[in-house]
Amino acid sequence: MQKKILTFKNSFFSHFLHSELIILDSMNPCKRFHLAKKFLSILVLLTVSMTFSGCLSTSDTKPETRNLLDLIDYLDHNKLKAEKIIPVRFQTLNASDGCILIINGTRVEIYVYDSAIKSQKEKLEKIKKNKSIQVLSLTVPVIVNGGMVMLVNSRDPKLSNVINAFKSFPSDYKSKYRIKQKRN
Repeated sequence: MQKKILTFKNSFFSHFLHSELIILDSMNPCKRFHLAKKFLSILVLLTVSMTFSGCLSTSDTKPETRNLLDLIDYLDHNKLKAEKIIPVRFQTLNASDGCILIINGTRVEIYVYDSAIKSQKEKLEKIKKNKSIQVLSLTVPVIVNGGMVMLVNSRDPKLSNVINAFKSFPSDYKSKYRIKQKRN
């Protein structure tokens, strides 16, 4: 059965190509040249448009290379020791990772979004645009640094130091305690 289908396809394409060659041979050389010229110009336009469409559709969100361990280490270097690290259900906010940090008695929630994942990239862009996030039908203001989002739901004066450190967290920071993850 499989051989019959392949044979049919091969005979169909060979017959089709043969009939096209007969039509091209019957054309006068001038028409054939103009037809080839139009075909090449269309091919060049398609190639250029496909090349530039990939270049022009860049976004300011790059895949996040930092993780929570990098942030905790960076905060520690800035004299903001995390007293407690509490895991959270980050999936409810469509994030890749998240935790609650208790720093100098102040509670801070951090979530990490991976812009390589389409749904997380869209969510991160929406968060950046609104400068807030919906949590259980409450609008909570946020601070965004790359793919990391800090929920700011406290008016504690100690929080300003944490916010300043979070804003200055460099995009290329790598902790010496970094855990290597296996990706399948």
